[in-house]
Amino acid sequence: IGLLNNSKSGTRPFLDRVEELLQSEHGVSRIIRYDKNAAALPAPDEMLEAAARECDVVINGIAD
Repeated sequence: IGLLNNSKSGTRPFLDRVEELLQSEHGVSRIIRYDKNAAALPAPDEMLEAAARECDVVINGIAD
């Protein structure tokens, strides 16, 4: 499972909690984290392509 951080201030703690719950309650063994450089910019194509190759599911975290 991929976790995409949009770089807003509350996103990292939110995704940390999502990761914790996925591992402890759902047995997810592999989490890959992706971090955008700026919330106002789209995720780079290379990042999206990597996520599509490496993950079955990607959760995009958006939190202020």
